[in-house]
Amino acid sequence: MAGVWVCGRAGCGTRFAGVARFAVSDFAYLEREEAGDGRVMAALAPVRRPVPADAPAMAGIVNGWIDATPWMVRDLPPEEIEALMVKGMPVREIWVSGDPVEGYISVEVETAHIWGFYCARRGQGLGKHLLDQVKAGRDFLSLNTHVPNLAAQRFYIREGFRAVGEVEPGPASPLSELEARVPTGLRELRMEWRR
Repeated sequence: MAGVWVCGRAGCGTRFAGVARFAVSDFAYLEREEAGDGRVMAALAPVRRPVPADAPAMAGIVNGWIDATPWMVRDLPPEEIEALMVKGMPVREIWVSGDPVEGYISVEVETAHIWGFYCARRGQGLGKHLLDQVKAGRDFLSLNTHVPNLAAQRFYIREGFRAVGEVEPGPASPLSELEARVPTGLRELRMEWRR
């Protein structure tokens, strides 16, 4: 039976649930199928801070997710989502992976709240890769996820988050102008992580 080998900061030889982790470089992961042929499934680029030129790729990930998610209501036009990416760079702690960007996470430093977390690829360690960067040096994080987004909730639970209650639909981000947004009407679940 094939397993997944993951190289990362966890240290050489750590094995859990069919996964082994090996140190390669800071926050650079490499996944391999254990079928014996050494095929590389995915190489994850080091996590880095974004630059304004990354905004179109970051917005493309969000817009692609909105367009592909049947229950999601578009609350901003695609070009405004890109503008929000640029607007958030100087005021948020934002991390990206890939060039072009394949995933990003945006944290409000003062409250340790994750306002945006999107990945172009699922199930290949990219989300964990980004979340590990944000967890480093922190004892607490919070986020809101849409109640219908069960896959995201399962991921967050695997990463140690716990649901603390539903919240009424509100602004997706304090960076956006509220009058420009179309209310989605979707309930959100607040989740928190503590070390």
